Amino acid sequence: MFIDTHMHEMTYSKDSFLRLDEMVSIARQKGVGGICITDHDSMGLKDYAAEYTERTGFPVFVGIEFFSWQGDIVAFGIEDYPRERVPAQEFIDLVKAQGGVCFAAHPFRNNNRGLEENLRAVHGLDGLEVLNGSTSAEACMKAAEYAMELNIANKVAWHGFCIDAKQKIVDAGIFVLPSNYEGVSNAMVEAMAMGIPVIATDCPIGGAATYIRDGENGMLVPTKDATEMAAAMKKIASDPLLAKRLSDNCIKIREEFPSGVIADKLLGIAGIMV
Repeated sequence: MFIDTHMHEMTYSKDSFLRLDEMVSIARQKGVGGICITDHDSMGLKDYAAEYTERTGFPVFVGIEFFSWQGDIVAFGIEDYPRERVPAQEFIDLVKAQGGVCFAAHPFRNNNRGLEENLRAVHGLDGLEVLNGSTSAEACMKAAEYAMELNIANKVAWHGFCIDAKQKIVDAGIFVLPSNYEGVSNAMVEAMAMGIPVIATDCPIGGAATYIRDGENGMLVPTKDATEMAAAMKKIASDPLLAKRLSDNCIKIREEFPSGVIADKLLGIAGIMV
């Protein structure tokens, strides 16, 4: 799924002339699977975006593009933010204290709103924006170079399309399924069968809860709660004994789905279709 992580909507931003429904329509046409509204110094669209997502099924996430004294920083997973400008490091620390994530927006755009050389002075950024449609190619390339220099580029690996996804995830420490609406996810079951600790949202339809016993063979968190999701991830990542217990228990799902049983069910379905 491709998600645009930096967009503005006209209700709270002068940088946009599009309503949310128009943005989603364009995103669908372009094959984008979700969008993030990051208006300047505002999260005013949050409640409407949540209602829109629930009504349409199209994921709309709301963060903020905060204008610190040193430049713009995009953040997600927070409830509170300063109502006046503060130093970049103070804002980053506030985001981290709430379990959120943040990245430097267009750090080298020539509008005096990027962190620029301050990237070397702050700590705690989760990423740098290295591709921005309103920023020159040269500025984007410079941001990419800084991301490599500061070892930020290595925090996330984009594997793209994979023929053998198993080889990409078999060594993963955690499998995260943050859906707002989900039945029984094949990907979740496959991860459990490989012994990868799973964190999934407890969707109303109850798909994940069918197989996950919270705290025993996986972890369930409320939907639309980034803080709880981040806390669950930190808990497993910082507790090797918990991770091992979840792994040892979740792999037992193989006993419920042995290959012979699956083959018999598929053959039965094929027979009915014939």
